Amino acid sequence: AEVNIPLSAVAELDGRQEPIACWQNEAGDYMLFLPSGAEMSHVTLSVHENTRVVLDQKPVSEPVDCSGFATDTPYALLCTAEGTTTEHTLTFLQSAGLPSLHLDVQSGSMDLIHETKGNQESGDLRLYSQTGDLTWSGQVESLGGRGNSSWYKNKKPYSLVLAGEADLLGMGRAQKWILLANAMDPSHLRNKIAYDLAGRAGMEYTPQCQWVDLYLNGEYAGVYLLSERNEIHPQRVDVPESGSFLVSRESRWRLVSQNYPRVILDSGAALRIHGSGLTEQDLYRIWQPAENAVLAEDGVDPLTGKHWQELIDLDSWAMEYLTGEIFGNVDAGTISSYYYLDGRDPYGKIHAGPVWDYDLAMGSKGSWQAETVRAFFADKAHIWSLEDSTWFYGLNRKPEFRNRVTELYRDVYRPLLQELLETGLDAYASQVRQGAMLDQCRWGTEGAQEETEYIRRYLSERMAFLDSVWLENVPYCRVLVILDENSSSVCHAVLPGERVPSLPYYEQTWDVLGWYDAATEQPFDPTQPIFEDTTVYLKKLPGEDEISPLQVVPVAAVLCVLAMLVLADRNRRRGRRPM
Repeated sequence: AEVNIPLSAVAELDGRQEPIACWQNEAGDYMLFLPSGAEMSHVTLSVHENTRVVLDQKPVSEPVDCSGFATDTPYALLCTAEGTTTEHTLTFLQSAGLPSLHLDVQSGSMDLIHETKGNQESGDLRLYSQTGDLTWSGQVESLGGRGNSSWYKNKKPYSLVLAGEADLLGMGRAQKWILLANAMDPSHLRNKIAYDLAGRAGMEYTPQCQWVDLYLNGEYAGVYLLSERNEIHPQRVDVPESGSFLVSRESRWRLVSQNYPRVILDSGAALRIHGSGLTEQDLYRIWQPAENAVLAEDGVDPLTGKHWQELIDLDSWAMEYLTGEIFGNVDAGTISSYYYLDGRDPYGKIHAGPVWDYDLAMGSKGSWQAETVRAFFADKAHIWSLEDSTWFYGLNRKPEFRNRVTELYRDVYRPLLQELLETGLDAYASQVRQGAMLDQCRWGTEGAQEETEYIRRYLSERMAFLDSVWLENVPYCRVLVILDENSSSVCHAVLPGERVPSLPYYEQTWDVLGWYDAATEQPFDPTQPIFEDTTVYLKKLPGEDEISPLQVVPVAAVLCVLAMLVLADRNRRRGRRPM
């Protein structure tokens, strides 16, 4: 019979006793994940009632400190309870260089919060520096789930609302915070790198963030990124409530299905409202002329006669575009792309930013666009279908925007990217390395070091490609590949005479016809060389109300054959019945 976890631990941090639960892996062995600031001499083990424990051949009966044990060493552990003895090991693992955040919810369990994303609980929070000094403690108004696809991972992201405003780790006083799990990024680097570089490049209101080791009700939850939240606030997006707004472009079906406040533009672009002193009608009246001008070939809104540069802020949009394109963000310009209007701006221009959500960037293997180096992510004509349009594709057809992008890349972004590759990436990886090893043990993720080297290679090749686009004017052909309405498209950059690098896998079903060329409506042959811009899409049979009789005939024929076989089998069985 399996014995429940027989030991509990307490780590003393800055004079406070922080409970830390032993964790048992699938092999049945135990691990004790200790925060950076804990000293082994101040970590105490206790045996659960009615359990006999022998650790490293020494009986453990009273609470003992762990000064005689070393980290990273599996110690033999014998546990006896109810007459049953089991053999295990216990390994002490300790993080290094990271603060630790200890959060206890009122129920003492995460079951309610994990049950559904909308559930919340209040609680208490203590935040310690990497040396174990208490930097903040106080009440938590609510802890709840957040995210979309990331919420369905085992390691879950959270929204944190304090009972009052607090300055956490020097990031400014605020009440609302985000705990990013980075479950799809084993390096733990992608969001941090993108946010920091965007801030250094000069993007307004870029969120600050810091890695922490998270403990929930005493249980180690892994390395998280404690981040500012994109919101209208003096320490965040510092614009007045009156006459201002903060929105993000998102998937339309997601906003509708989750009933978020939103504005839908004529192109189908969906804007989630995060904060606004304006009505939805006012937002539409501001946004629609800007979209019209951005998408218009001459850059002028036909209704108001205004030029696109009168309606949007050139530099912030160019920086938003550059950040997404440089890092190969699969959601660039579409999902989680933020925009704001400062009510104090006498020109009333829409600004792009702050940046957000880069865990699927830099060749992330969590998306089907993995390892796509020679591709355009924000600068593509369509996103999910041939009917939608992207703003940055429209802007990149305009010389003023294109020229400013080239200047900012050459003078600002490229030097920062070069510095990141030469020294910055190693500094980031070194800071989070030990914590990432613990996270890997807890969640079974891939190695952070291997993923860091993968990111280094990806960004090096990405910079060489973007040099060829923006500085060398290499004439690439664009091959836009649209999978379906649930998967963002990818736009390959192909030299004339080359073939498409790859087409994504799709499930072969009766209603899927295969890859088609959008211009010719003929099947697309991926083995043929490319000499012009091409759009390829996965063609399916139309919906029920659009299917022609000719398209139904093959299906109907199959159904008739099946019906005849069933009828014949039934008659055969009846013929075998006794008289």
